[in-house]
Amino acid sequence: MGQRPDPGGQRHTLETFDEGGYSVPNVARVYGYPDAHGVLIQEYVQGDEYALDFVYGGGEYRLLAIHDKPYPFAEPYFIEGAYATPSLLPAEEQDRLVRTSVAALKALGASVGGAHVELRLTESGPKIIEVNGRLGGTSAFVQESIRESTGVWGPREYLRAVLGDPVDFTVKPEPTPAGFTPVLADRTGELAGFEGVADAEALPGVVALRWMAKAGDHVVIKYPENPVSCFVLVLARGEQRDDVLTALRDAEKLLKPVYAN
Repeated sequence: MGQRPDPGGQRHTLETFDEGGYSVPNVARVYGYPDAHGVLIQEYVQGDEYALDFVYGGGEYRLLAIHDKPYPFAEPYFIEGAYATPSLLPAEEQDRLVRTSVAALKALGASVGGAHVELRLTESGPKIIEVNGRLGGTSAFVQESIRESTGVWGPREYLRAVLGDPVDFTVKPEPTPAGFTPVLADRTGELAGFEGVADAEALPGVVALRWMAKAGDHVVIKYPENPVSCFVLVLARGEQRDDVLTALRDAEKLLKPVYAN
């Protein structure tokens, strides 16, 4: 089973527990989350996880990309790691993910806009984890990874859809492998700066860094309020999937926070 602060709680506030071990202390910890109004209990679903981005309107639901999540989640808090695009799943399995996602959007009455749908592929088929009524990203490199891979800029297509234009775009016939990863602070403390920036930027395949924290920020790592703190995101591309993951891993090894205390 899994629990997190009400449905508005962020994904990384989800915590697993054995069904027999659920108790008042579990709930009490979740109620420590700022502005929590309740506790959402979810079934634990086993299987590899994927994220799909869509733009839709005029009865058309168009896939922007399927993102593989190539590394197992860091449980019990489900800390997300790297995204990699395009998916390496067989075409039949990709189609199952798409059909399940579109069915979920239609069931929710989503007819115009964009969505970021997360699923796990289980032995009995795809299972919905989240349906977000927005494109993936904002702060993360989701849309930038799609653009590096397919040549399509999701926010532009989203705006076209909500303005009533036809949902009609063309992706590269052979998508370029691309992806991104968060780099996480390892403890609570005040940031004095960062090591390895120039070396990480010079790595083959690294396209960009996006800073989520700056010198002087105080990062806090504490469940359930903030079990993870990402201080920088790394975007990469390559000739092969392995090239992308190697660039992301190497950058993660180089980029280190320096603490003032």
